[in-house]
Parts: sequence; structure tokens; C-alpha cells
Amino acid sequence: MQLQDCQMKITLLGSRTYHQTPEPASPLPLPDTYLILCVGGLEKDAVAAAIAYFNIRRDMHYQAEAACTWTSDFKIFEIDEEARVGNAGCGKVILETNIPPQVVLSIPFVIAVLAYIGEDHALPPERDIALAYLHDILRDAVNWEAAMRLWACVRDSAASTTAATNSTSLNQRPSWTDMVVTKTQPFSCKFRASVVRDGVHPCGGMDMLPALGDGASARLGEDFLTVDLLNFDLEIVAIVLHQHVHFGLVLDGARSTFKSGMPSERVPPILFKDQVTASLRPSTAHLFLAMCNPCVGDVVCDFMAGVGTVPLVAAIAPPPSPQTFSLGGDQSDEAWINMQQNFDFLREEMHGCVDYGCTQGKGRSAVVGLARWDSRRLPLRDGIVDVGIVDLPFGKRHKHKGGPMLHLYERAFREMARVIRPGGRLLVLAARASFVEDAFNSVFCAGCWNPSDATGTAVGHDEEIRPRRVNIGGMRAVVYLVFRTVACMPVLPDRYLKKIRTRKSHQRAK
Repeated sequence: MQLQDCQMKITLLGSRTYHQTPEPASPLPLPDTYLILCVGGLEKDAVAAAIAYFNIRRDMHYQAEAACTWTSDFKIFEIDEEARVGNAGCGKVILETNIPPQVVLSIPFVIAVLAYIGEDHALPPERDIALAYLHDILRDAVNWEAAMRLWACVRDSAASTTAATNSTSLNQRPSWTDMVVTKTQPFSCKFRASVVRDGVHPCGGMDMLPALGDGASARLGEDFLTVDLLNFDLEIVAIVLHQHVHFGLVLDGARSTFKSGMPSERVPPILFKDQVTASLRPSTAHLFLAMCNPCVGDVVCDFMAGVGTVPLVAAIAPPPSPQTFSLGGDQSDEAWINMQQNFDFLREEMHGCVDYGCTQGKGRSAVVGLARWDSRRLPLRDGIVDVGIVDLPFGKRHKHKGGPMLHLYERAFREMARVIRPGGRLLVLAARASFVEDAFNSVFCAGCWNPSDATGTAVGHDEEIRPRRVNIGGMRAVVYLVFRTVACMPVLPDRYLKKIRTRKSHQRAK
């Protein structure tokens, strides 16, 4: 197992309004350190998307300011793909920045944002020694003070926003900043510890919880901490993958409460009622959209949309994602009903009829087209789609009567090659690489796709289409980002044409 340490230092220079006498720049705030969780294997793509997001937010926020400088230092930890297993195999990025916490917490394409406490990469193989080691490294972590300061700032800001929204006065309780930063009030807090654990360990998650709780109490003061598993104020999270462990404090409890594994995402437009949930996280759909880099007015289509996660997320994606027209379709009756419910909910939220605590869609129009279609016979004109994002069916239950999964992929990819314009992008998420690669190179669409390099740029057709191996929801999967060539659709051999004619004649007879 290999652990690679990759750092990226970015300085974001704010917009400047010039006067006859330039105003002095305001001093930079102290940098905060965050632990950002994203799709494992796409850490660099998440960093690139975060840089673009910060640039746009800086320009929107500081248009009338005299001077502003945002600095960001990204540190990426890349685990060997064979060792990236389970929920703990998610991507981990350490971000040190002076960007306002509200901006960092609003990033739409990450699973969670935590206040960074510390990390270690040498967990002992013996049970008792490992538990004592976890206790000691959490107790002695050097970033505790900065993490608690950031946590207190975010909690007070959230409380002020809630009070202003509900037109209520704040409680007489001292602020967390008074207790943690200025220390004008004695610190008292209810807390709990959570563990996301995968890989080979000498001890289980239930064994780790007491060690983590004791370590936090030893550092913060056991006389002022009370364990409360339900009504807690502070949540300490340990993410353990093999011998690697990262610690953080939950900043946004409404979004990132770690009940079991990674936190669920209550992010519109996904409708979480009547047992309707999406298998693809909205944050993952946002990241896929950022990787495809659409332009204003582009047509973004999910040819196997399921409950409509990708097209509905594309409709309200905040800047730097431009306003696009989204299409989505699926053959399943259940998926079609759920997709319509999600879109109706989104349309109500966009018009202010439903208060769902989301401002991502404000100022945008829900430009979405939903259809019920067979991905092997799309009712679309040639070259009408600019960006295709497809979460291919996982599992044997999605086999069609016409043959195994490969036959579905071959015919679906030919239709995608037909409707995507030359130069358009196609991002594919799949469980197995072999079927996808065979479909890309089959007689149905041979020569229609160019691979992309690690930066998402199209490369020569002579290059082999290779997957990016990722961790999606704790499962190993592959992601392909390819570009449509200018080549015409290949002519099918006679044996395939004969089968198609025979099938059509049977359908007309029925």
C-alpha cells in the first residue's frame, strides 16, 4: 500500500476597484484548516472544482471592495486504489485557508467538511496498543485549538442566522466563541464520538469509541464535557482506513451528522420522503458536472437518469456551474414516477412554495426536461447533446431480456454517440470496467470516442481509453471521461442489421 502526499498552493486575488488614493488592504484573517471528504479517486478533480468555486464566490462577494486576497493551501492524500475500500476509503483533502467558513461549507460537490484536528498513518496492529495509541494521538493533536475556534465560529454564525430568519432573539446562553476563544465564560459542552472504519484493524468501531471519548475529554477537560449520543453540541469523527486515521469536528450538523458511515445528504432537489431516495449522492452529481465543464446554454443529459439526480442537480447547480438545459430519461416505471416527484418538488422550491433550507437554486430557473425512453432507442436528434453524464446500472438485476449487460451497453453507447455532438463530453460511472471498455470498442460505436487525460483534456485517438478507479458510496467503481470524435457512426455488419430487422418485424406483428 502506497500513500502519496500531493500539495497544491493557490492564491486567489480578489477584484480591485481603483481610486485616486488607493485604500489600504485589510489584514487577512487567521487561516482555518478543514478536512474535506469527497469521492475517493477524484480528489484532484474536487480541488480543481473548489478553486473555480472560490474564484467565483470571491468575485461575487468583493465586487465593491477596495482589495481582498484569499489564500488556499490544498494537501491531497491519495491511497492506493486496491486499499481504498468502504466508506472510509473516501477522498481526503486538507485545506488551509482564510476564506470565510460559510463559503467553504457551501461547496456543493463534497461529502462533508470538518474542522481538521489531526491525523496519523501508523496505527499499531495489536488491539490494546492500538486503542491506547488512538487515545494518545487524539489527546495530543496539535490542531485542537484552531479546530475548536473554527467550530465555535460556525456554530455562533448558524445560531445568528437561525434567529434572524425566525425573527427570534438569541438565547441568553453565552456564545461558543466566548467559551472557546475569548474564554470569558467557562466551557461546557455535550459531545459524542463517531467512527467511520474500513479495512484491516485490530479492533472494531465500538472498541474505538471509548478511546476517542476519553482522548477528547483528556484534552478539553473531562469536568466540562458530557456524553450525549442524541442531543449533542460537539461531534468528534475519526475516519480509519487500515493504519491511517484522520480526526475532525463536524461543522454543519444539519448536513454532516455521522450516524453510521458517511452522512446522508439532505440536499435538494432529491426528495427524501415516501421511501424515495437516490443511489447517487447529489454531491457526486455536482462533482461530475464540474468535471465535464459545461458552458452556458449547453444541453446536459442523463440517458439512464433513475430518480433524476443528475438532471435536477444540473438545473440548480450554483456558480461556477453555468445555467444549462437538463434532460433526463429512464425506462423504469418506478424511476419515472420518482423522477416526476423530484421535479415537482424542485419546481415548488424554486418558486418559494417549499422551505427546504436550500439557497442553491435561488435566482435560477428549473430548466429541466424529463422523458420516459429506452436508452437503446433515444427519441433525440443527432448531435443535440453537449454533455452526457450516465450512472450505468449496477448489479445483475439490470440485465435485459435481449442479453447480458454488455448488450445493453453496446446499444446504449451507440445511441449516445449519435446524439452527442462532435467535441461533446461523456462521463460514465460503472461498476465494471470490462463491459464499458468492450462497449466503447465494439462495432456499434468504434472510433466515436477519444479518451481524456488526468486533467480532463482530450488526447489522441491512438491512446487507450482507461478508467479512473474510484470509491462511490463505499463500493469500488470506475469513471470514464471521453470526448465525441468527428467520426461518423460506424456501419453495422449484416448480421447485426438482420437481427434488428427481425426484432422490428416481431414488434409490428405483436
